[in-house]
Amino acid sequence: MLDLLHIACNRQRVDFLTGELPAVGDFLQLLAGHVRLAARDPVVLSPQLALPVLRKSSAKHATLRGVLAGRRLAVRVLEQLGAKEVDRVGSLDGLGFWLGARHGSVPPAQSFVRGKLRTVPRRTSQSPRYMKPVELEIELFCRGMQIDPSCHTDEDGRRISRTRAGLGSGLEIVIPAKPKPIWVNVPVVERFAQHSVLVLHRTCHPEPRRRRRISRYETESQVEILRSAQDDTPHPARGPSPREAAGEGPGQDHTSEYAIVDTRNGAEYHVEIPPEPEWYSRKTTSGVEMSRVGVLQGNYLGVYVSNRCLYWAWSPSLACKFCTTGKNVGAAEESRKKVEDVVEVARAARDESGSVFTHFNTGYHYEDRADREVIHGLRQCEPFVRAVRSEVGGFVGVQAVPVPRGSYHEYDALIEAGTDHFSFCYEFEDPEVFARICPGKAATVGQQAFFDAMEYTSKRLGKGRVSGEIIAGVESVEATKRGVDRIVNAGAFPTGCIFRPTVGSEMEDFPPPDPEAMKDVFAHVYESCRRAAIPIGILPIEVSLVVQPEEAEALVEPSASKAIYTLRNRALRQIAKPYVGWKKRPRTWSSA
Repeated sequence: MLDLLHIACNRQRVDFLTGELPAVGDFLQLLAGHVRLAARDPVVLSPQLALPVLRKSSAKHATLRGVLAGRRLAVRVLEQLGAKEVDRVGSLDGLGFWLGARHGSVPPAQSFVRGKLRTVPRRTSQSPRYMKPVELEIELFCRGMQIDPSCHTDEDGRRISRTRAGLGSGLEIVIPAKPKPIWVNVPVVERFAQHSVLVLHRTCHPEPRRRRRISRYETESQVEILRSAQDDTPHPARGPSPREAAGEGPGQDHTSEYAIVDTRNGAEYHVEIPPEPEWYSRKTTSGVEMSRVGVLQGNYLGVYVSNRCLYWAWSPSLACKFCTTGKNVGAAEESRKKVEDVVEVARAARDESGSVFTHFNTGYHYEDRADREVIHGLRQCEPFVRAVRSEVGGFVGVQAVPVPRGSYHEYDALIEAGTDHFSFCYEFEDPEVFARICPGKAATVGQQAFFDAMEYTSKRLGKGRVSGEIIAGVESVEATKRGVDRIVNAGAFPTGCIFRPTVGSEMEDFPPPDPEAMKDVFAHVYESCRRAAIPIGILPIEVSLVVQPEEAEALVEPSASKAIYTLRNRALRQIAKPYVGWKKRPRTWSSA
């Protein structure tokens, strides 16, 4: 197969013997010339191989006789190859290469390994089953991930931030997917993650490059801003990626340095580690480090605006047993945020990270008592909403403990101030589980208050602009599905958060959920949204803490109704682009 090679070099096809290959650095693309299959040898999709520089001459191998040390051989796009031929190449000693795949398809050639050669075990004719992107996302939420010593995530990625309820205390990664990449905040510090079958590896060791680089998986709304912030002169060692050089936006460049390996079957999934924004380490005018005011969770800015949730102040504590807000606020982040500081951070997130959504949340502040309205979470959020709406722009969301019907004027005031979205942490459908794990919510406002507020705000803002958040993996799957349907019936869209036994919470030793059960739950989430015709995935907002309803589309079997729903959402995404541009401009909001 490799004795005589048909090579496209400088747009001309040339025949080379293996000993006559051009020097290292020339771009070669080997064509699928004459590949002879052994009799009765099954035809399989070929891995696309990247062979690094040889440490020594491989003349002892008949298939590569004459290839000198210091030469590099790259093989791309051999559409069909006999399984025995794959075995023969895969078992060569002294050669290192990576076998990988897009999720369910043939992989691209990967970057060369430098300084260390790997011997790949003999490949069998049966390839591992590759998970769909959303299946990998669910597996990561449920199993967590180990980090191989080869990784430099502390330098290449975002810091692990224990802010708000603690659910963002993982490593941010991006999984290539269509029609858009999937952001995931992967558990890596929890106990269950230390024994995960999923391991993050660094797949190449490039020359030193700039510390700060632009992620290839930013949303379309971020590209222009991010590219304008990049140096005009490419770094000589790295240079721009092919898509960056072409001036293209986000996409699947597949030159990532990191891959997740499933140790159960050897499947490898290439992922992006988004870099930490430079503004994280800067200080506001008042001297507060910006990451102590707000952090990105996906591509949106999350800010906890008040002091800690007052359920933590009761004795005994009435705090939700999965939550660590009481331990994070005042320690990992500022206990009281100033409006001016939040505006500065939101502006930095917009200008440097392309964020178009700022989300404010609070805990319990006597929402069940009308005489304490001045300290209600909704009232505390109002000045922040007005300031960000008028000075920064973008979409603004609020999450707070619901108030009783007699206080719904607080929602009206926030809508008038510029709130685009309300979310309600309903948590559990099973009343017994709700009361046991969320004793404060059960004792003060109760389950029904969440649905009453969902219905009211959904009617005010419109379908798809209010969400009900439910935790999956603690109560039964059937109870969670009932909760999803109940949220949809209230006019809201369901946001499913896979339970994470967060370090420091009362449930840190609780077992994580079964991935297969979670796939069933999120298929139901998608189907519930489809049946209710709730728009999903319309805005360029990526949330890394949850499985978003549009991501679960791949879990559902094809059907005519699914195809129509998909086309409708795609059309709405296109129609919404001018609206997104309009919303990004700062303005004084008026309900009129």
